[in-house]
Amino acid sequence: MVGGSVRPVTRHWTCAAALDVVTAWRAGGHVEAEAARATRLARLSRGDGVVCYSARTSRGGRPLRAFTALGTVADDAPWRVGADGPWRRTVVFEVAAVVAARPLLPVLAVAGASVEGEERWASPFRRGLVELSAGDFAAIAGAMRDGLDPDAHVIGRAVRDGPP
Repeated sequence: MVGGSVRPVTRHWTCAAALDVVTAWRAGGHVEAEAARATRLARLSRGDGVVCYSARTSRGGRPLRAFTALGTVADDAPWRVGADGPWRRTVVFEVAAVVAARPLLPVLAVAGASVEGEERWASPFRRGLVELSAGDFAAIAGAMRDGLDPDAHVIGRAVRDGPP
């Protein structure tokens, strides 16, 4: 293209963390990686969609297995907290319902194609930062947005004790 620029294709991601960690991320307007993991967060670009998956309510807490936050990357590069703190990316989080993951599995390619056996369905979501197809992201985001509407039919039921 002469005289213009091409915006990169928007990508979609899931990141895994316990619900209490995701709640802190939402409050701070960011997602985070451990101190030595900036390279993972560097894969994200401004405008990319992010959905958080929480297997548990806290480290060692009760099982949750839900999508717990939905947002859009709002910066251009990872940034570090202090000299040796965690790496972060700024994310603008939407108001969205916390939605159980299991009912969405029949429509998610990442779960069906990657996992063999009923007991291992959540494996793709626990790998930290994983790229999702546009279709998988749309299904999860749609369920989370619709979960706020009491009149909407939602594939994944809203989890009642999650963040707003």
